Amino acid sequence: QQVDSLNDYIRKYAEKHQAPLFRHGLNWTIQPHEEGMIYQDMQGQIILPLPALIGDHQILNAGNAIAALRQMPEFKVSPAQMAQGLLQAEHPGRMECLYAPEKTDGSEPDIDVWFDGGHNVGGAMAIADIVKDWRDKPLYLICGTTRGKQVADMLAPFKGLVESVIGVGVKAEPNAYTCQTIADAAASLGIPTSVGEDVRSAISTIAASGKPA
Repeated sequence: QQVDSLNDYIRKYAEKHQAPLFRHGLNWTIQPHEEGMIYQDMQGQIILPLPALIGDHQILNAGNAIAALRQMPEFKVSPAQMAQGLLQAEHPGRMECLYAPEKTDGSEPDIDVWFDGGHNVGGAMAIADIVKDWRDKPLYLICGTTRGKQVADMLAPFKGLVESVIGVGVKAEPNAYTCQTIADAAASLGIPTSVGEDVRSAISTIAASGKPA
């Protein structure tokens, strides 16, 4: 329903400003391909590598960028240049690996730390879709967010995927939920939970268990 209302708003805005619409699924498509992904519109099709950014949703994001370029003839971007851009794409704070040990001989904690700044239910669903296949180590979710978010709805996609949710405060954000509020939201879903003073302390608690994570 939210998507339909948003599409309707965009359509009306475009009509008001006499701007043509170029819509996914109608005017252009993009989908996985054995060689990466394939983009297609009225100008033809392009086979491109998958983007360096992690997640199936990044295919659609890449398609949006390509579609925009194809509608701006003043920008001459070749398929080879598009491919280079996709392979070199970086987005700090989007499934960014902050730490992964080079050794697993006990000299360093055997934990991988990933960060994503997802801030709504859609973002949470995208993250959950990525980590659902990470079965080599137990998963822990450290969560802090601002007030006004539907915390339980954001945590729901992780039920059954994570060992526990650790609620933390966001010190740089005065309007953040308390760690206990986040923990309570997780508990209401039946997800094991605990609290931490901040992200660093939460990671330290996980590492102190001595178990891979």
